[in-house]
Amino acid sequence: NLYDRDLYKLEPNAASECHRFAFTLSAYNGGRGWVERQKRAAKSAGSDDRKWFGSVENFRVRAEWAHKENKDYVRRVLLERQHKYVNSGWGRGVECGGLK
Repeated sequence: NLYDRDLYKLEPNAASECHRFAFTLSAYNGGRGWVERQKRAAKSAGSDDRKWFGSVENFRVRAEWAHKENKDYVRRVLLERQHKYVNSGWGRGVECGGLK
């Protein structure tokens, strides 16, 4: 949809397509402002703010329950269920090899 596409366009500097989609999903699920706060926290701590997995996802800037829900949502969609979406004809998917 248009909202998803707009969120995707806001992440041209992500480390990979997988990380770009992760930022997009996080913003869709929890709000773009929270993603930006997490990225700033990661950068301030010396972590890579271009990577969601293993970096930005670990910086909590809101309530624990909201942080966990958002982090788990991105992981469920990209790392656990993406193959089902692709097999159902929902798109080409994105390679996230090796991430858990």
